[in-house]
Amino acid sequence: MGLWDDRQRLFGELRRLVVHYYLADDTVEVLEVMAPNSGRDPFPKFLGRQRLPINNDLGLQMTSVMNAEGTFVSVKDLVIGQALNVFGRKVFLYDCDSATRKYMVNVVRVDPSTLVPAPTPKQEFRAPVKMVVPPPTGFGSEADSLGSCNSLDHTAPRKDFHRWLKYDGQVLRFLARLVGSPDGSTPCNVTDSDRRFVVSYFLADNTMSVFESGPLPAGAFGRKYLDRGEVTNPLTEKNFEWSDINVGNVVTVYKRHFEILDLDERTRKIVAELSQK
Repeated sequence: MGLWDDRQRLFGELRRLVVHYYLADDTVEVLEVMAPNSGRDPFPKFLGRQRLPINNDLGLQMTSVMNAEGTFVSVKDLVIGQALNVFGRKVFLYDCDSATRKYMVNVVRVDPSTLVPAPTPKQEFRAPVKMVVPPPTGFGSEADSLGSCNSLDHTAPRKDFHRWLKYDGQVLRFLARLVGSPDGSTPCNVTDSDRRFVVSYFLADNTMSVFESGPLPAGAFGRKYLDRGEVTNPLTEKNFEWSDINVGNVVTVYKRHFEILDLDERTRKIVAELSQK
């Protein structure tokens, strides 16, 4: 039995081999022992049966030198605890079977103490590298950005169709106004204190939209304040849930603070049904 240590290369590992030496014609065959679920192709022949040269540069020598005595590996060159040069690959011989051990002692006259199994290096398994998810860039949704981190073949995130079918058409609408930050560090602008907004929460996909209600202030264009999309709650660092929006709460949407003032009758019924589940 042999062992080829290829760990000095990138993605290299310990390769377990079986070395066959044929006494009939002094040829050598090396087969690879495939571990279960190794991920390698079922091609176990590491070296086809042939005469194995001792010198790697044998192909550059003359024919007379190639046929000289001692040019190829013989049975005496197979020593446990030493490496066998297989065309540049050092195969460490660490053990043999009982029949081989008996032949080496009785016929080749090898000292039995040299046939003791040699210690072998152990395969060291590296700890899996923990993937660090980069912070969101702010472009597009966070789920779409994570798709490029999880796979090279980027695909659109799959939607929860069961939730979509269950809550399709159910929208929670709240009346809100702009206020200062809850800690009082950033007061609300005087011109924004009278503005009113409708915060819509879509249960089908946990998205939000904000539209301005009432007369528009001077210089404002249109009533859309925030287009429909997923919004991260800075308190939980997750997307807003319907339970995060209640009357009296201050909801922070992209560093703007909205105080929830009221909700319509249909929203009140939906919230009551959701609270009972």
